[in-house]
Amino acid sequence: MFTPLYGYFGAASTAGKILKLNEAQMVNNYGIAYAQCAGNVQVNIDDEHALTKRLSCGFAARAALCLQFWLKKGPDRRPAQSGKDAFGLFNIYQRGDYSHDVLVNNIGKYYEIDTISFKPYASCRQAHSYIDAALQLKSKYNIKTDDIDTISVFINELAGRALCEPAELRCNPKRRSARSVSAFLTMWAWLLPTAKLPLIAIQDENLGKPEVLAITKKIVAVIDPVLANQKLLAPEKAIEIRMKDGTVLTSSGTTCPKGDPQNPMSWMS
Repeated sequence: MFTPLYGYFGAASTAGKILKLNEAQMVNNYGIAYAQCAGNVQVNIDDEHALTKRLSCGFAARAALCLQFWLKKGPDRRPAQSGKDAFGLFNIYQRGDYSHDVLVNNIGKYYEIDTISFKPYASCRQAHSYIDAALQLKSKYNIKTDDIDTISVFINELAGRALCEPAELRCNPKRRSARSVSAFLTMWAWLLPTAKLPLIAIQDENLGKPEVLAITKKIVAVIDPVLANQKLLAPEKAIEIRMKDGTVLTSSGTTCPKGDPQNPMSWMS
């Protein structure tokens, strides 16, 4: 729910900073932003990932622009405590589970943007640890896709629902918007001996091919309850590939995806 909810406040903060709003105006700014925002991730678990996911950023940006005009000509009464009141952001959406100190103690000194991750692959960020794991196995072993019996993907429940369910559609997604969020298609693409481009998983000509389905239907999502609250992280054993001759190949050490501050990309990545 981050973009369709907190995106409004991020956009409002940026617009307010550009316009050099004072404290009272910024409070009003947030109050009007809160009156517009809402958050859900239904688009992420829709059968084929609705294109409305792409609209979340646009809605937040549009709201930020509109509310600057409302600040000048709109309501002069707004929620003064849109964050902390009984029906404020933190109590409604966070159910009271937040830290005031974390939010305010280092304002102007610490910037979360310094910990931003970069996406080296053109797919959902939640899949990147598994791409790393697939590439690790591919570089270590001479894997021939025809020799694979099963591929087990160890994943948390939230990411599993987004990337692996329903399995029938994730194996062979029809819409372009659903391709980059299919763990099945992502694993197939990066295990190919000729895979070089991040975009290979979303090329139209790959969908529906017998050789694609032959691999994606061998992939099984194994829900790991230990990772239930870790959206982007994978267990150290992220992928297990069982070959037809009984050999088992297991990835290791892929907890933080490439591009994470703890696993940064090089300038040449």
